[in-house]
Amino acid sequence: MQAVNDQQPTQTPTDENTTSSAFVLPLEVVAYAILVALVIILRTASLGTVPMTDTEAVRALPAYHAVFANAAGTPQEAQSVVVFWLQAMSFVIFGSTEFAARFPGVIGAVLLTLMPLFFYNRFGRERTFLLSVVLAFSPIAFTAARLADPTIFAMIGVLGVLWAVWNAWDNRTQSSALILAAWVGFTALLTGASGFLVSLLLLLAGVLTVVSLVYTAPEDRDSPGDDILLAINDWLGQLPWIQMALVIVGLGIAIATGFFFRPAGLNIIAEAIATGLQGFVVPASPNLPPSVAILAIGTYELPLLILGVIAMIVVAYTNTDTPIDRFVLITAMISFVVLILYRGAEPSYALWLILPLAYFVSRLMSGLFDNQLPVFLSLQSYYSDDPNDYGWVKGLAGIIMFTGLIMMSLYLASLGRAMLTFPADAALFDETSVLLYVRAGWFVIMGALLVVLYFLLSSIYGHTSILQGYGLGGFAFMIVMGIGTGWNTSVVHVSNPAELWHTSAVTEDAYQLRETLFDVARRDSRGFPQIELTILRAPEQGITDDGLVAWLVRDFENAEFVDTMGDVRQDEVALLPLTEDDPDLGGSYVGQSFTLREYWVSGTMRPLEWVSWYAQRRTNPRTVPSDVSVLWLRIDIYDGAPAFQNP
Repeated sequence: MQAVNDQQPTQTPTDENTTSSAFVLPLEVVAYAILVALVIILRTASLGTVPMTDTEAVRALPAYHAVFANAAGTPQEAQSVVVFWLQAMSFVIFGSTEFAARFPGVIGAVLLTLMPLFFYNRFGRERTFLLSVVLAFSPIAFTAARLADPTIFAMIGVLGVLWAVWNAWDNRTQSSALILAAWVGFTALLTGASGFLVSLLLLLAGVLTVVSLVYTAPEDRDSPGDDILLAINDWLGQLPWIQMALVIVGLGIAIATGFFFRPAGLNIIAEAIATGLQGFVVPASPNLPPSVAILAIGTYELPLLILGVIAMIVVAYTNTDTPIDRFVLITAMISFVVLILYRGAEPSYALWLILPLAYFVSRLMSGLFDNQLPVFLSLQSYYSDDPNDYGWVKGLAGIIMFTGLIMMSLYLASLGRAMLTFPADAALFDETSVLLYVRAGWFVIMGALLVVLYFLLSSIYGHTSILQGYGLGGFAFMIVMGIGTGWNTSVVHVSNPAELWHTSAVTEDAYQLRETLFDVARRDSRGFPQIELTILRAPEQGITDDGLVAWLVRDFENAEFVDTMGDVRQDEVALLPLTEDDPDLGGSYVGQSFTLREYWVSGTMRPLEWVSWYAQRRTNPRTVPSDVSVLWLRIDIYDGAPAFQNP
């Protein structure tokens, strides 16, 4: 023993070593820091330069008017208490910019990414991080966050409610019950119509889960279902219902009114509840197709949908479902049905279904990291008994799957471009048709090659490792494509009328109109936005005092919305809808037209164009309906006469 000690003397750590080791961060913390950094970078890049959509303008104007009371226009009631106050604070800090209007969405994206940490002790390290990754790079969550959609905060509330229920069930304390009440109040009252509806959906899913557990208890638990009912009744009986109700109501009133400094804030809660209920009969927008949320999942989240369905089948096939799995599955089924039938749904409402899918995908993926001994059919023995020595098999299969899916997506994009130029009268076997067949053939061949390679590799190494690798490769493909799809939807295609999320796209002309008004202000009022601007309301052509136009002229305090041409005559600067004949403004004017928005007409598309649309959101050039406005300048303003010389 003495010899050993002589050879390996014990070293007392110095203060320097002790101090330096205290700053070593766990790998987990580094991983979450990198993930949050990516979320912030991707959500804030070009955030202030992308044109605002109509929906964003309607959503931002109430908060803007609360901060800048003299702004032009008459905004609608705010859609969400949380978004209203966050936007108001953002306008105070960052000013009257698009970045300020959208910054609350960045906050929501970070919080949604970190919310799975509430379940860390229940899900484990790998599963929790995977769930955060899925939510961080989901295209619909990506787009909803960049557009500051209230549904992002509704999903934060959903995760908070589920954690609080679990916590209250385990602890049975008054404080845990009041925390549950606070999360319920936040979700149902403060996040908007989506949060109110999803709260009802969770309640229904909880009731159906209890019924299901009671019905299957004799087979699943070898116990009567009455035991489950007694346990739930006992828990419900211990809850301080009066105190919880006071917390829900008090929290809603206090935050909605800004702690009673703005009593009108209660109207936001009432409007959100009314909008949520009206959505069962009134569509959110005439430009959105029916069941748009389900279409959004199929359009933007197809890899997640496929992996989620596979995960549900695996859980059902292996009979390893838990009460939580069953609750999430029932929630997914109810969400699917409601999103088909609910007419007031918006694309962001697809997050109701994405959250359960993300749960099952993270559950499936967390089990794919365990290495397994392969089954060598061509050999009689293993060269190692350690499963970790065969991790390269799974890695190889994952690379093959990822590469194959990337190639298939490239072939699909190439096929889509070819279909845009494919003539309608092309012969069956002419040169153009043959080239199209070749592009489609490469797509099919690559898919078939993935299947062939699966059977080839599984015949050597067994099905388990290859399936694991294919699953991980598909997951990596989903994340990579999710980043690209989210970026294209919320940045590249924000002015594309063929984008499903928008369908009525605000054009660059709208912001050219704003720049033109500032040019006039620089000449007429020494750069201050104080020109006399008159705007004729024309709702049928998109000129209203509570939407896009009001947002574009928000800095012009002297802008006025009027209802008749008589209120426009002889005014210095006028914004009017486009008419066949020049309007009689009572003097000499110069006009410039601006296309504010364009609309997508899907009914004019040929069948082959749908592939192009799905792959790249591109269609053949055609005349599309649009809202065109004309900015008229009185001739003295156009000539740049000083303001004191204006008649």
